[in-house]
Amino acid sequence: MNLPNFLCVGAQKSGTTTLQEILIQHPNIYLPKRKETHFFDNGDIHYAKGISWYSSEYFSAVKHEQAIGEISTNYMFLDYVPKRIYEELGPDIKLIFILRDPTKRAYSQFMMNKQNFFETETFETALELENKRILKDEYHKKIFGYATRGLYAEQIKRFLEYFPREQMFFIIFETDFLDNKEQTMQELCHFLELSPYDFQLDIKKNIMSRPGYKWVHDILYSPTWAWIRRPFKFFIDSEQKREWIKFKIRGLNKKKITSKESTSIKRETYVSLQKYFLNDIQLLEEITHKDLSHWTYQEKEK
Repeated sequence: MNLPNFLCVGAQKSGTTTLQEILIQHPNIYLPKRKETHFFDNGDIHYAKGISWYSSEYFSAVKHEQAIGEISTNYMFLDYVPKRIYEELGPDIKLIFILRDPTKRAYSQFMMNKQNFFETETFETALELENKRILKDEYHKKIFGYATRGLYAEQIKRFLEYFPREQMFFIIFETDFLDNKEQTMQELCHFLELSPYDFQLDIKKNIMSRPGYKWVHDILYSPTWAWIRRPFKFFIDSEQKREWIKFKIRGLNKKKITSKESTSIKRETYVSLQKYFLNDIQLLEEITHKDLSHWTYQEKEK
């Protein structure tokens, strides 16, 4: 039975899709074609199927690869996931965290929700409603946890209850991934106990876009239209294949966002969020041994 020996657990909207496209180039790394398997999250929908199903569904194509992993950004966010990973994959699993300025990450998530018709409020109103929304259920927590997802130190501490710091690799999106991508990728290879590799690094994924037709997007994702999607489970038994088809249809339905359509976060909201994240950022610096001053309010005001 093939199982992961490393996981990238988040954070959402921090470059994980680009990271996947880079990692799959290495001949000794295996990642499922589907990013975000959601095995350890999504309540019990996937997890109840068992670790053998997880192995056969996503890792049956493993051949000689030494580093076997997957990338799912909800793993970092949901509090029950670290224990599940520990119980199913053991204490030696390696963990990768890629972290972006939490204020910019929150706004990027908001814009993604706007583009996918999940969000109808302004960013400021969405932040005001967040605490109420995320208490409704796990679905609302994952969709509308804009600021909550950015409390990285709080989330990483949950993993530290089960896994040692030495098994964690931290990538800061702005400095490690944008400015020093080549060095960071070689260090990541070393972390995964792999030989260095000449990666093609000029990859741009998740370019800002929105669905071209709302009705197509609703059929693919809305609970209201679940009855239309349900029969496909009988014709296509593999969940991974169904998700691949959904991904392709979504891609065909994409419409690029123009500069006129995109907007920027308001200055007062930016400053307010940076103050909100300050204590967590300071703790995160201690955990990661990284300089995060470029994320802080004081730095932005200079």
